[in-house]
Amino acid sequence: MTKTIPFSIPFVPALAREYVDKALDLDIQQGGGSFTKIVQKRIQDNYPGYQAFLTPSCTSSIELSLMLIDVGPGDEVILPSFNFTSAATAITRLFATPVFVDIELVSGNISLNEAEKAITPRTKAIIWVNYAGNESNNLYLKRLAMKHNLHLIEDAAHNFGILTESQRNVTSDFVTFSFHASKNIQCGEGGALLVKDLGISDRARVMIEKGTNRHSFELGQVSKYSWVDKGGSFLLAEVNSAILLAQLENFSHIQLIRRQIIDTYNGNLSSHIRDGWSILEGTEKAAHMFGLMAPNQLERVNLLNFLNEQGIKAVSHYEDLATSAAGLKYGKINHKCEVSKEFSLRIVRLPLFVEMKEWQITQVVETIHHFMRSKT
Repeated sequence: MTKTIPFSIPFVPALAREYVDKALDLDIQQGGGSFTKIVQKRIQDNYPGYQAFLTPSCTSSIELSLMLIDVGPGDEVILPSFNFTSAATAITRLFATPVFVDIELVSGNISLNEAEKAITPRTKAIIWVNYAGNESNNLYLKRLAMKHNLHLIEDAAHNFGILTESQRNVTSDFVTFSFHASKNIQCGEGGALLVKDLGISDRARVMIEKGTNRHSFELGQVSKYSWVDKGGSFLLAEVNSAILLAQLENFSHIQLIRRQIIDTYNGNLSSHIRDGWSILEGTEKAAHMFGLMAPNQLERVNLLNFLNEQGIKAVSHYEDLATSAAGLKYGKINHKCEVSKEFSLRIVRLPLFVEMKEWQITQVVETIHHFMRSKT
């Protein structure tokens, strides 16, 4: 009987259990305590020029960034159609309009040409996804944003820990991260927001604390905190922050193992890829995923079914948001997002997790070899 190989298993270092026990003994467990402060400081050290805030998810980080620039009814926010739903739902939650644009087939990133075409007097911001760590032409994005007085939000859910050109040049006004269980660094559910502008950072502290000036109260600047601005429940619980600290302390190990698996996939699959198939390039940088591009949807389905029959859980990825039921209802499309649709119908993601055994990697590789041989 073939052993099942899951797509992903969250990595939990032993140190996480020790830190969770310590967090459970703290007086502050709701967030904003000692573990939160340590983790935020470590993230800031890796991303100079930004203020870091831990949040319950990448979705909430995107929502918070939009709130900080007062996105609301009548506003438009441009985003790639090949995307997770988080950015789109964050926009619609504020009663603004998501404007879907196409992507580049090679990288999976936003098409800069299509993004520029989509700008109108109503445009407030551009959200771009750092897909699989393959960043866009960030200097072009920055010039485009400056020319039209727009805010840039980088969705780096795939890309924590890799200091990209965009962050080195402080290109985006906001950078959002995900610490979901499926990501390299995880705490079950969690996220972070990097904020460039110090004035906006002060406002972020208010919004994170349900719109109150609690931070000023804790510093002794006011005698009693009160409601002063818009806000929400954006704090990450201390237990989650404790898990996250253990993950950060194992980050080098996590990335090393994930890159080794990707290198093995690359080395053993590149010579066996048949006509029409290709390997998604650049994934070793962020080490978040390994992807194959099928020649068409039918071949993608055939491979997924074949792998599943052998007990290997491979998956697709995002669907094209512009043609989804909610996208058609709430969104705006300037041009058909044909590349986004094609990408979504062709991508295959292979199992990848830290504690993946050698026999599991071998079985995935040999099963794909078998599938490719059957096509000759």
